[in-house]
Amino acid sequence: MPTLLPWLLHLITGLALAQDELGSVDDLLESVATQHMESPAPDELRAAAVEGLLLWLERHEGAEHLQLLSREQYEQRAAHARGERFGVGIGVLLVPGYGVRILEVFDDTPASRAGLAAGDVVVAVNGEAVESRPVVEVAHLLAARDREQLVLELVDHAGQPRSVSLEPQPYYAPPLSVSDGEGHRMIRLHHFGRGAAEQLWQALAEVPPGSELVIDLRDVRDGLLEEAVGSAAPFLTGESVACYRSDGGGKHEPYLVPDAPVWDKPLAVLVNGGTQGVGELFAAVIQRANPSMSLVGTPTAGIDALPAWVEIGPDRVLQLAGARMVLADGTSWGRVGVVPDVVVDAADGPQLMPPPAPPADLQIDAALRMVSSPESPALP
Repeated sequence: MPTLLPWLLHLITGLALAQDELGSVDDLLESVATQHMESPAPDELRAAAVEGLLLWLERHEGAEHLQLLSREQYEQRAAHARGERFGVGIGVLLVPGYGVRILEVFDDTPASRAGLAAGDVVVAVNGEAVESRPVVEVAHLLAARDREQLVLELVDHAGQPRSVSLEPQPYYAPPLSVSDGEGHRMIRLHHFGRGAAEQLWQALAEVPPGSELVIDLRDVRDGLLEEAVGSAAPFLTGESVACYRSDGGGKHEPYLVPDAPVWDKPLAVLVNGGTQGVGELFAAVIQRANPSMSLVGTPTAGIDALPAWVEIGPDRVLQLAGARMVLADGTSWGRVGVVPDVVVDAADGPQLMPPPAPPADLQIDAALRMVSSPESPALP
């Protein structure tokens, strides 16, 4: 098949101007299947044609949103964007060279019932070390739909090792969660699903007087554009247009800033390379419009496209870039990402040997210094 694909693409390209004579792609594939001396199967030719389409799209648009999914994968992603998850019930952040820090333990999940806590670090899943794996790959391991049990090797906040066996199950991750520290409130966004903006507005209204605010946007990639715009609205005082949705054909649809309760005090927003799409929009619009906001962490993924899906038969779905998000001033973070005001890695370099206790979350430490002393550089 690899030797047939370039020939087929050359044939389609060469005959593109004679579309009326071709009739349809199906007719072309049928003709090739019956007339070529190797007599390739029509199903193989259709697969080759789809592969050629993917190559063309990747060459012209990049591969950020370009994927061929099974029906099951598509449904799982749609459910994930709504907060429907499968796994042990934890949100994690990669600590390079050490493991993945547990940021959140969701209620009524295997993790909460086993006593796992924020700050614990997972160093291995079913005997596989996770310190050098991407966080998306670790999340896949933790979901483990094909396993009845997951064995997690942990190090708690005091440095004590622990092993737990958990049975993955379905659970719900709300759009956000709130926690309080000494003199500050942390709002951790999980996704921009339906109701995210309303929940964030309520959380802002309940911030105790005098508390400093940190919003954790690390590894947030799912959700709806209108919810991301609504969530950013309290921080966009005086702005009328948050962004534009561009279809690539010259049409720009404005997304207006809705009326929202105003947050006019300092805040810090945490981002990293896992912050993608509408998560990047949230950070970018505030960074552009709100001088009292400090963006802390590492550059974001650089994905400014909104996904669209095309069904290919009953079992496959093609994910591609359906539209692009552009800031109100016409700029975009595509390919380059949103660059934080203060660049801070999650840990101070890879750990060749795990220390007795998990390393500190340097990004949160820097964010807290920024909101407590907005004029300081907040270097770790």
